[in-house]
Amino acid sequence: AGVPERVGLAHPSCSRLHAALQFEAAPPHGLFLWDASTHGTFLNKQRVPGGEFTEVRVGDTLRFGHCESGLFKQ
Repeated sequence: AGVPERVGLAHPSCSRLHAALQFEAAPPHGLFLWDASTHGTFLNKQRVPGGEFTEVRVGDTLRFGHCESGLFKQ
């Protein structure tokens, strides 16, 4: 297993460990988001429930606190 990649977001609304993105190669395949924040993590403008994984798809918009980013396929 590889070392997890870390991305820092320098914004006061982002927690030190705000969220995690995890790729699953085995079923269920896909990219999943885990919220561990105080100010919320949002997927397509809907708050992600804390304590559970939520599937993320190409074209989805993620917001960490007040920082927004899109997910694009390469």
